[in-house]
Amino acid sequence: MRTSLVGGAAKKGQPLLARVRAAARRYNRYRSPEVVARVERLEGGELTVVFRGSSCRSCGSYDYLEDFALEASDVLDITVDLHSFEPNGTVGYRAKYILET
Repeated sequence: MRTSLVGGAAKKGQPLLARVRAAARRYNRYRSPEVVARVERLEGGELTVVFRGSSCRSCGSYDYLEDFALEASDVLDITVDLHSFEPNGTVGYRAKYILET
């Protein structure tokens, strides 16, 4: 069983959206201000997250997108895979993730 640093904010009994938002808060705690993730949409097994920040202009921006999948997988205790991403403005990305329950 995976452990989480989020504490009670991501307990299994909570709705999935609340747990996904807890994963985003944990992600932002360690990566802000270089990049900030905001959950845009959760529908079925597909999650859309918008990323903003200076890291979105660097050559390593893909790593930040993958890091979100790792954080979310840890908090949700399910597999979260980066499916696709696209630029979102001049300093951002919109990424789609697949949640495998």
